[in-house]
Amino acid sequence: GRFGRFTLSAGPRFVLGDDAAMRLDFDVPVATTLVNPILSPYRAAAGPRSAGATAAVSYDLNEAWQLLSYVRYDRLVASASDSPITCRIGTPNQLTVAAGAIYSFRLSP
Repeated sequence: GRFGRFTLSAGPRFVLGDDAAMRLDFDVPVATTLVNPILSPYRAAAGPRSAGATAAVSYDLNEAWQLLSYVRYDRLVASASDSPITCRIGTPNQLTVAAGAIYSFRLSP
């Protein structure tokens, strides 16, 4: 919703990952287990990656500048949550907090 110069938004998230993305983030090659014995070999599969929610707020300073921030919670699921990286080193709960500024401009002919 828009409230004067503020825009508020919130909603659910569901992320799917293809083979390449899931393997890049969650695979554990055999060679890695030789260096780090905490991990065991693992091959992640394509499919659901995470489910969660996002809430964001932005503020229009003027026509060109906008400030924004958001918080996002993701819970890793399926192959992503079963990875030894997630189970033994990390956590299936992922929290992201961000802030930034956007500058918009118009191209005139």
